[in-house]
Amino acid sequence: MNESGTIGKKINIEYLLPDVGDIMYLVVLYLLLFMKPNMLLDDGSTGWHLVSGNYILQHHNIPYVDIMSYTFSTKPWTAYEWLSDVFMAILVKLGGLNLLYVVTASAIAFLILFLYVRCRQNRCNFVFATFITIIGALLSAIHWLARPHLFTFFGVFIFATQLDKFYRGSLSKNKLVLYLTIYMLIWANSHPGFLLGLAIITIYLLASIVEFIFLKPDNSPENKIRKKEQISTLLYVLILNIFASLCTPYGFQLYSYITDYLVKGNAIISATDEYQSPIFHGALQPAILEIFFALTILGLIITRSKITLPESLIYLMFAYLSLSAQRNMALYVFANLPIIARIYASTKLDSPAGEIYLKLKQAWQFLIDKFKNLNEGFTENEQHCSYHILPILTSMILVFIALNGGKVFGYPLLKADFDPKNHPSTTLNIIKELHLDPKHGFSMDNWGGIIRFKIGYPVFIDDRADFYGQDFYVEYGKLIQTSPGWQNILKKHQIEWILLPKNSRLIEELKMDSHWQVRAEDRGSVLIMQKSANVDNEPVSK
Repeated sequence: MNESGTIGKKINIEYLLPDVGDIMYLVVLYLLLFMKPNMLLDDGSTGWHLVSGNYILQHHNIPYVDIMSYTFSTKPWTAYEWLSDVFMAILVKLGGLNLLYVVTASAIAFLILFLYVRCRQNRCNFVFATFITIIGALLSAIHWLARPHLFTFFGVFIFATQLDKFYRGSLSKNKLVLYLTIYMLIWANSHPGFLLGLAIITIYLLASIVEFIFLKPDNSPENKIRKKEQISTLLYVLILNIFASLCTPYGFQLYSYITDYLVKGNAIISATDEYQSPIFHGALQPAILEIFFALTILGLIITRSKITLPESLIYLMFAYLSLSAQRNMALYVFANLPIIARIYASTKLDSPAGEIYLKLKQAWQFLIDKFKNLNEGFTENEQHCSYHILPILTSMILVFIALNGGKVFGYPLLKADFDPKNHPSTTLNIIKELHLDPKHGFSMDNWGGIIRFKIGYPVFIDDRADFYGQDFYVEYGKLIQTSPGWQNILKKHQIEWILLPKNSRLIEELKMDSHWQVRAEDRGSVLIMQKSANVDNEPVSK
């Protein structure tokens, strides 16, 4: 009795212990909160998402015309990420940017944890699973930002893993329908990447149809019946998710908008850094992508695991996407790492009958056997650490600290904000103190959201490339680059004050113009104004 009780207590304690995935969670969280405390707010786009969310909370309705700029204030606007905007705005209202940062960092850390767990579920050795998860995290970090695309990170992972489980018979039809449909309702209202979810379902459906048509004659009737049921379920799930994707304030209009964005806005998109193809000249993330491609090719040569047709198609789709745009390299990780893990679950090195294995020396065989025994023992212990209590408690504590103003016993532990090295900070206060006319201002497009969020000023432009159109962006580019005719653009829009990064071409040109003067500057920006501008007489801030 006592022995049984002791064993029971021991097992319960083991369940609370951290596993490798939990340690990865803590490392990611430490990196984002303390080593790179401004990393998730390195993009000014977060600002306009918060403005949109605040508008919806205040007016109890989504905006149908622009709320960001003074240049296109009456132009229709589709707030297609309205739900994620509201969620982000609520977090900031409750705990400021600290809470937004903590929740975003925790979400990313949990996703890396789930990724490791899925690799282990695919029977991958814990050392190799740890290795690919770590470098996968480094690859996905290229797009770690407090923005709505995080919903697409989770969506790709959830749809790919749950459909794989259903395809292999380890997930029931009812659970598949429930999981995917509920998430699609959230996803379609949070980020246009929901189309990837529909694409993943379609891949599994088409692959199942192909397999059914080309079933070998020796397949049993039971297998054919099972495949028919699988096809009907996937078709049902696809139709249901299409209807779920229409449950937005825009309905079919959302699809029309996305089509216009991809077609009409293509020239602007292609000029944006995150939409450009990766450059394979030694940069960290492209180099890691090359490593994954090499591992996949090597794994396919030595594997004994069976890779399914839909897995092969999904791998190719996300490999193509990763090569077409840098931001998609993160999606490659969340869709394809579990597939790579499965490839290495069983290789020719694992079997004495394999030709490669027979050529190994006796010493190597000894190391392989020891390594296999270590993995078996580690796997047995890891199965007890399934509750992930440490990550859950850590996130709860950090949320409490954020709600407390980021302080622990009066000490400021969390200080989340837009990085003052790359974004305006004190210059924004000067703009507001001087009561500068918003409709005569000009700033960098990526700062538009920050300016609107922090001081409430409508802006000349922000970085919604899909909204302003190619002609306006060309005009903006001419002014930024001081291309021929830039002075006429200043006069056309009656620009009286400009906020841009230090050493920008336009700032340097205007410094040499006697009609302009530097009014204020901080670590990341310079505020320069026309001397004739009507402002309060405040001292210059440096």
